[in-house]
Parts: sequence; structure tokens; C-alpha cells
Amino acid sequence: MTLDETTHVRCSTEPHLVRPSGVVMEGRTTIQHWQLRDLLSCSYSTGTHDEELFFVQDSSVRRIRVASQTLSTAQVTGFHPTAMTVGHGFLATGGQSSQLKVSRLSDGLTVFDQMLGGLVNNGLHISRHSGEIRLLVSNNDQTVKSFELPSMRIMDSVRCSTSINCSSVSPDGNWMVAAGDSLDIFLFLVTKDGYVLYATVQGGSDSGMSCAWNSSSTQFAVASQDGLVSVWDLRFLEPLALLESKQDSHAKGACRCVKFCPSSAIDLLVFTEHTNYAHVVDTRDFSRVQTVALCSFDRNVNLSGACFSPDSTRLYISTEHSIREYLVDSSGRRTFGDPSLC
Repeated sequence: MTLDETTHVRCSTEPHLVRPSGVVMEGRTTIQHWQLRDLLSCSYSTGTHDEELFFVQDSSVRRIRVASQTLSTAQVTGFHPTAMTVGHGFLATGGQSSQLKVSRLSDGLTVFDQMLGGLVNNGLHISRHSGEIRLLVSNNDQTVKSFELPSMRIMDSVRCSTSINCSSVSPDGNWMVAAGDSLDIFLFLVTKDGYVLYATVQGGSDSGMSCAWNSSSTQFAVASQDGLVSVWDLRFLEPLALLESKQDSHAKGACRCVKFCPSSAIDLLVFTEHTNYAHVVDTRDFSRVQTVALCSFDRNVNLSGACFSPDSTRLYISTEHSIREYLVDSSGRRTFGDPSLC
């Protein structure tokens, strides 16, 4: 199957995959780089099942404890972050001049705070693979650098043919996908000796800005600046769907952030446009896409990120002004109306 043969899915407001909870949090996000808008993360508090939201604000990362709605500072960076991620008990931020700061969430201990060398740190990703917790740093110098946490020992530096905006390791730890300032999407096999290029495919007609894996490690998605999200089947390296943004403008409709929900029983994906709209997608057959409007009247709203809660029951979408909570139709997602989907 080629991309031309893949079904293009246009956004709709009809399916009710999520609904507003009515909770709007006072989380003002600072967007440092106009293209880099993956600045919201959610995780459980260390040793508990209490949800915490993390977002970039000026030269710090702020934390909201969702249950109590209490706000605190999780990390003071000393620079305005272009990238931020949370995972496996660590918080990492990256900056426009190769700055990188990594903190341990349990006690706030700073385990790294230096310039890496190179150019802009465009994307960060924390995962567990090769028997270790790893931090991936995607840089404008055409590399993906892999560090072991918490030692920050460099494990590999993967060189690509273009500036890399994002990279992500599959939940099973066997694959890494990366995308950047070209049409190429790079798929690597993760081995004990490093990351081995397995295949190169092409998704959109412009730079890839964000990438993600589903919970079963069988699908990966790449959000492109041309307003398309391409979703791929790893087993056959074929595109399953091309998801289109609502806005036709190359700037407003550019896709900036894509995330799968962590639960395989829910099977949803979210992606954000540059302004105004996010979209929730049923990834079982890609027949249903719900558009979520965050703008009001004629006022454009800059989006800064999106993420699911660790249990996939909530979706959070952030703008420059606030963070909005949406409830996932969990019971509906666990009920299959079509026997062929069972």
C-alpha cells in the first residue's frame, strides 16, 4: 500500500470519544519555539496513583497535583525550555542552546545540568529499554543521543541525514522511530549494541514534529507540519491512515503533538494543531475522529501540548493560558458494538 492509496481521514465533531469535565486549570504554558509544542506531561506521583501534570512556564517546570489542584515548582531550569518530558521517575528539559537539565522526581535531586553541545534540543523521551532507563535527546545537529539514567552516561549517538525533532522508543523496547526536517521517517531496531537503522519511510510533505507508539508497539504515528498525521503498521511498514487537520492554513493547521493513550483497552490517539483544535482518534479502524475546539469566537488560541492520564481515563490539552481536562468514555471504549472487532 502506498500513501496515495491510504484513506485520508477528515476531522469531525460527531463522535463522543471524550467530553469536557468542566475542569480548567490555571496552567499558563510558555512556548519558547514556535514549532515545538510538546510541553505537557502527566504521570503518577512517586509511589502513588495520584496524577500529576507538568508544564513549562517561563524558565521553570510547574507541577499540578490533579486531585487537590495544588500548584508547585518541579524544576527551575535557568533557561526557557523548548522540550520537556516526564517518565520513570525523572523530569527532563532541553533548551535552544543545547541546555539539558534532568531531575529526580522523588526528591528533586538534579542529576544533570549542562550544555550538551550541538544545537537546539527539539525533543526528549524517557523510556525503559536494553535493561535500563534511557533518555533520548533529539537535536538540530542531526543526532539522537541516548543517555542512561540516572548516571547520564552516554550510550549512543545516532546520526541521521537531517535535523531531528522527535524520537520515541516502543513500549516493548525493541524499536525507535525518529523524524525531523525532511520527509523521511527513520525506524531503528534497538539492540544491545545500539540503534540499527531498519527502514526509512515517508509520511507527509513537510517536517515531522512529533512521534509516538501505541501501547502494544504495533503502530507508530508521526505528526507533520503540513497538517497530516501518518499512522503506520510496524508489521508491514504500511500506512494505516492519514489524519488531516481541520485548518487548511499551513501555520494554523500544522500538526505539532501526537500521543497514543497508554491503555490497550481504550485505543485512542490525540493530536494537536498549531492553534485552536485538537483531535481524538479511534485507532481500532480510524473511522471516528472527534474534533475538540479550544478557541472562542474569532480569537486564535495557541496550543502547547496534550497527554492522557496514565490510566487513560482523562485527556489533558494545554494552551498558553490554561489546561483543560476531558473525560474519556472508558466504559464505551471497553464495549465492542461490532462483533468483528472482538
